[in-house]
Amino acid sequence: MSTTATLLMDMGITPDLKGFDYIRLAVAFVITDKAKYKNVTKTLYPDIAKAFCSTPVRVERDIRHAISKAIYLDHGEIKNLIGVSPYKNKMTNSEFIFSLAYVVNENGG
Repeated sequence: MSTTATLLMDMGITPDLKGFDYIRLAVAFVITDKAKYKNVTKTLYPDIAKAFCSTPVRVERDIRHAISKAIYLDHGEIKNLIGVSPYKNKMTNSEFIFSLAYVVNENGG
């Protein structure tokens, strides 16, 4: 299992959620070309939607749902794993994706 998948599962985002695969691909895209995917709504979501035969709106919603579930179930793992506290203010999808991509990239995964 990849580092991204392991981190997601450690945070409570399980493979049964559509957002799980979307986040994995988002992290891979961001690591590959961070400049291209800086604007998540105009480039990242459409590319993920194309890969999964979905729509950008569904991709955004499913990622938000997965992150919200992780925050709801969180016992400090999110801050420990990616170094960002989701409690200071509502964590956005892009903050979560870019933080996770940074950690995965630093760990060579």
